[in-house]
Amino acid sequence: KKELFLIMGSCLEWAGAGLFFIYIGLVLGVKFNILEIFALYIIASVFGVISMVPGGLGSFDVFIILGMESIGIGNADVIVWLLFFRIFYYIVPFFVGTVLFVHTLGNKVNEYFDGIPSALLQKTAHILITIFMYASGIIMLIEAAVPSFAFSNFILVKLYPLTFLFLHQMTDVIFAFLLIAMGRGFESRVKKSFWPTIIVLGIGIVNTLWRVYTPGLAWFLIFIMACVILSRKELYREQLRYSFGKMFVDGGIFTVTFLLYLLVGFLNFRPIGHKSIPVPEVLIFQGQQIWLSGFMGMILAGIIMLIIITSFTSDTDPFRKMNFDKKRIKKIIDNYSGNEVSHLAFLRDKNIYYYRVNGEDIMYFMYRRKNDKLIFMGEPVGNMDYLKDAIKELMTQADYYGYELVFYEINSKLTMLLHDLGFDFIKNGEEKYTHL
Repeated sequence: KKELFLIMGSCLEWAGAGLFFIYIGLVLGVKFNILEIFALYIIASVFGVISMVPGGLGSFDVFIILGMESIGIGNADVIVWLLFFRIFYYIVPFFVGTVLFVHTLGNKVNEYFDGIPSALLQKTAHILITIFMYASGIIMLIEAAVPSFAFSNFILVKLYPLTFLFLHQMTDVIFAFLLIAMGRGFESRVKKSFWPTIIVLGIGIVNTLWRVYTPGLAWFLIFIMACVILSRKELYREQLRYSFGKMFVDGGIFTVTFLLYLLVGFLNFRPIGHKSIPVPEVLIFQGQQIWLSGFMGMILAGIIMLIIITSFTSDTDPFRKMNFDKKRIKKIIDNYSGNEVSHLAFLRDKNIYYYRVNGEDIMYFMYRRKNDKLIFMGEPVGNMDYLKDAIKELMTQADYYGYELVFYEINSKLTMLLHDLGFDFIKNGEEKYTHL
């Protein structure tokens, strides 16, 4: 039975290769008798096997050339025919096999090292894409706002070909801010930023290669797109939470660019009769219409950037709710007793996070939201046997929605537990009880 399967497999392989050989001739437009060519292919393959040369290289080709010449097919057509056959039947499968081998080997190495190589590759790709989008956006803005400076600075001249090319001033400005907005979503690991980033980069790549194609630039942009795809598993958060630092960076880029653009426009296109001020060479701008186009692009870019950031920050956020439920809180206190801060929940000025086990409330935390921070006051209230599990769940959920946790006015036991879980701490003041 095994021998029969081997014979059938070998026959099918030879038949498939022969039909593919005939198909190449049909595609090339060569006129021939199919049965004659198939018989010739089988005989040439047998000669190749007898010659003991891998793939029948040489013996197969010589026999095919001589055989086809005898049935009236020109040598030029035969050589092209053989060339395509060798490429698609030997070289392409070799490269496909090499890729599959590397992929399989990579999976085994990744499993052996507990997924560290894969995680390292994804994180590296994520960092590279974030840097690329911010750097490209900033360079394009410099080129749009102060072109004389951009093209006289040797560093920017070297870097500019590695960004995207748009001939229209308005498009240049809008696309630059699109890159920065996508870069912020990507840097913050927001899931919903993946496809918009793919679309924006895809438009930029197609437009750039259509206008200025070089093999080096093409390979570089393919590498950039590959990094985006590799980074996909790094994007796990449901929303973007804007910290003061992120607001300062993104707002600073827009504000500085806007003011610089206004300054360039004022210096170059002052009203007639206005006191003459010499324009520095690096701030010279050619064409008032081009400047106005860029200025309109700046306004549109600000609106588009605001819409994108808003879409990244809007989601169903479980930490946004006050979530005060008097019955649930009283039940936890009655079952597990309270502490020195448990009564503050009834002020109804704090958010409440409930930790549940098997559908039952075990513990609650009190906190306030502040930008990308969840600030917790005091120890949680409830069954302290589940404290570590509750904090781990809280950390996971908070990170999933882009928050960082901050605890204050907590005891030494909780402080040490948080330190073991990776938190930093600072001691500020002392707590003392006194009898009144």
